[in-house]
Amino acid sequence: ATLGAAAPVLAQTVLPAPYVSRALDAVLIPINADVRRAFDLEAEDSGVLVLATEPGGTADANGILPGDVLGGVGGRAVASPEHLDAIVYWW
Repeated sequence: ATLGAAAPVLAQTVLPAPYVSRALDAVLIPINADVRRAFDLEAEDSGVLVLATEPGGTADANGILPGDVLGGVGGRAVASPEHLDAIVYWW
């Protein structure tokens, strides 16, 4: 596959704004259909996608890497980056 064929589809994609998670010291983006398509995620992936982690921060110290999908934390499903922060703070 070439990027040329995908370019029109990606040009029409509007990704959600990135979110800086203070609980994880990471940059997250909520997963929706456009994010699945742009980052070539699986159809069943849900929750948030990790875009970046702060070296030595909470995510980094716990083995969370850019590109990881966080669908749940502490046995609770993640609905959004803000929800993930609330779960981590509560936990």
